[in-house]
Amino acid sequence: MAHPYQADHEGVALTELLSQFNSDAKPNINGLTVGLMGEVQVVEDNTLDLREDRLLSTAIGAQLDVFGRLVGEPRGDLTDDQYRRFIQARIMANLAEGTPDELLAIWTIIAGPKTTGTTADYTRMGVAAYMLNIVRDGLLTAAEIAKIQDFFDDISPAGVGYGLVVGNGTGDGPFRFDSGPGFDKGKLAWGLQQDPPGL
Repeated sequence: MAHPYQADHEGVALTELLSQFNSDAKPNINGLTVGLMGEVQVVEDNTLDLREDRLLSTAIGAQLDVFGRLVGEPRGDLTDDQYRRFIQARIMANLAEGTPDELLAIWTIIAGPKTTGTTADYTRMGVAAYMLNIVRDGLLTAAEIAKIQDFFDDISPAGVGYGLVVGNGTGDGPFRFDSGPGFDKGKLAWGLQQDPPGL
């Protein structure tokens, strides 16, 4: 359960005073209340900042690197937002058993970000290979592509091949037809692809 945040300890404390103390005729009591509650408010605000800055969703820089070290995910050349996705995926991979649903969830996290236009699917390719596809709103950076390949090399079981295909769902890719959307949209869009062995 989340700790409720109180933004106005002074105002609440003044309204809680008994009526004989809550008046302009008692400035010392009001001043003491405001002074004490001001310090309580400082502690409350600092505690909230400390708690929220230590969440994976809000951590940045060195704090995010600590999360990465804890779960075994190096940063490489990734920005904070990119790295945060890989940490989330690593947490899931550390707890996963390699089921198709888990692989698809991990794939969606690291090849995302998940938006309304993002679609992803898992396809079994023979006995010991699988293909993960995703259509996303923009191209991946070179750092993300390299990191994704390293990530799946690490989590895929020995002897199991995989293929990763990223399609750009909105941009003008290198294989656009003269009219209408071409290979720049959907599953056939050029992106990251690694063919499973034997396919």
